[in-house]
Amino acid sequence: YVFVNTGEDTFVVAEKRLQDVAKELSWLDYEIVASKPGAAFEDERFEHPVYDDKETVAILADFVSMEDGTGIVHIAPGHGEEDYLVWEEKELDFPMMIDDGGRFTEQAGFLAGVFYADANDMVLDLLTKKGKLLHKGMVTHSYPHCWRCHNPVIFRALSQWFIDVDLYRDEALGALKEVQWIPTGSDVRIGDMVKSRPDWCLSRQRIWGVPIPSIKCSHCGRSILDPRVVRNVAAAVRKEGSNIWYSEPLETFLPAKMECPDCGSKDFDKEYDILDVWFDSGVSHYAVLEQYDGMRWPADLYLEGYDQHRGWFQTSLLTAVPLRGQAPFKTVLSHGFVLDESGRAMSKSLGNVIDPSDVVSKVGADVLRLALLMSDYTADIQVGQNILNQASEIYKKIRNTFRFMEGNLFDFQSTEQVPFEEMKPLDRWILGLWTDMKRKLSSAFDNYEFYSFVSIFHSFCVKELSSIYLDAIKSRLYLKKPDSEERRSAQTALKIMATEFPVLIAPILTFTAEEMWQALVSRGLVMEKSVYFSDWPDSAFSLTEEESSFWENALLLREKANEQMEKLRQDKIIGHSLDASVIVYGSGTDFLSHSEWAEFLVVSSAQIKNEGKEWDLEVEKALGVKCARCWRVREDVGLDAEYPDICGECLDDITG
Repeated sequence: YVFVNTGEDTFVVAEKRLQDVAKELSWLDYEIVASKPGAAFEDERFEHPVYDDKETVAILADFVSMEDGTGIVHIAPGHGEEDYLVWEEKELDFPMMIDDGGRFTEQAGFLAGVFYADANDMVLDLLTKKGKLLHKGMVTHSYPHCWRCHNPVIFRALSQWFIDVDLYRDEALGALKEVQWIPTGSDVRIGDMVKSRPDWCLSRQRIWGVPIPSIKCSHCGRSILDPRVVRNVAAAVRKEGSNIWYSEPLETFLPAKMECPDCGSKDFDKEYDILDVWFDSGVSHYAVLEQYDGMRWPADLYLEGYDQHRGWFQTSLLTAVPLRGQAPFKTVLSHGFVLDESGRAMSKSLGNVIDPSDVVSKVGADVLRLALLMSDYTADIQVGQNILNQASEIYKKIRNTFRFMEGNLFDFQSTEQVPFEEMKPLDRWILGLWTDMKRKLSSAFDNYEFYSFVSIFHSFCVKELSSIYLDAIKSRLYLKKPDSEERRSAQTALKIMATEFPVLIAPILTFTAEEMWQALVSRGLVMEKSVYFSDWPDSAFSLTEEESSFWENALLLREKANEQMEKLRQDKIIGHSLDASVIVYGSGTDFLSHSEWAEFLVVSSAQIKNEGKEWDLEVEKALGVKCARCWRVREDVGLDAEYPDICGECLDDITG
């Protein structure tokens, strides 16, 4: 810092700021007459620029900027956190000269009773008259405003009630390790916050809220939070509600012979600070779990947005650990927020808000639920018309898959169910895959991975069910005798899957699941009145190693058959797959019969050559005439004069 003589006065300025200050103040001829390091000014006393009867003291602070100003700033420890902290290090007292109404108190002398914002001009006028104002100007900068009325706020350092978090910070951090955190890694997020958080300021100066039952000594002004008073107020609140603190006289809550611990006075006044609302929510685990029958502490699950690592999750932890020594939850799941398709937050000003009620009115609540659960909800989710359209298509596929299965059970009774051991190989195969799919889905739900529903359940509906199994068994369902063994075997598989289908989708498609269930109730296929009265399905069907190995190879042959048939279509040799026949080669391929291979591959006929180690397949144009009933190309069409346009197998089905 340098001492600068301008000819009229000598000023102290930071050396780095001298040129800018001289230019701003039009110092054309000045001289540096001395210099001194900033640290040398510490604790020196100076005349107060406003009050002639007061002094001020110099202190050091690392927030003083060398980018603007003089390198010397005034501080107001009662009105700013940084100022307060550096002043506190000096252990100096300071007056609070602004009251609750924003007006200066009597301590402010000539400013007493003046609203703080109106005092600026009065102070500038005084400094001008005293010849101490060299320059004034306006600075534009960010400043906090009231969220409600949007006026600028003023900070005041006031006495408050705090929880000393340091007393149990380590214990709270230890409790976090006993909790399951979803998604993985969110424990680190909240752990870092608990490590660095300051003491918890519990009191607020608001008009309405849950009162802190503290009292103030009328004689010495000490604020007192006496356990006896707290218990008396708590008992009254339990009966009458929290307004009892405001409506009843203080004497109602004071114990006998209550005295101030400092001065011994017996005269007290109520204080009207309220509790931080985060304390209200933070003790909800006590208020709910310990007050109602059927509840137990701690909670199984806390569920909220990831912003609550700083809020509800943390305040719940900090109210539980001091009294119980553990967290109030076993599992904490945090989710992201809904954004538009471009990843922007939704707002009316941007015009990108999607009203859930509008979506529900157009496509239904279940499509909206599905759209939200298609993505990993632990991060922010982007939602828009394209995503809703995708969800609608997925929903339709799931719904139509069930409709096909349920519709083909119109003549099936549970008493006609075929034992698993006696079912046709293809029906056993699909039930084995159904069991595997259920295990995966159950595991995903157990781990709250609801976004896996589409990749597990919907994919199964599209691939294994619709594209393979349901397509293959249509001939059995539509063409075989109603009570034939082949048809009842397929219907048994459909019945098992159809009655479990609504239960599996219920966590996601809640209304559709109930609608499906009622369709099953009307057919007499289920007993419970609602899907939500049913148990999670525990049926399990296992294939032998031989079966599993066979179907693994058979699916590869199916892919090869489809490739060859597609080439024949392109060459205009066949139109539909039923225009083709196949020859299957390989040892073990006779696990299926000729007709079962034809059904599985959806072709007119199949030959089996059970020889050679390598499985292979040839597709060719089927020989014969198209049957009018089954549409297969067969060489035995027209053998019966009475039914000249159907094949022998269909003839057996309708006459046998």
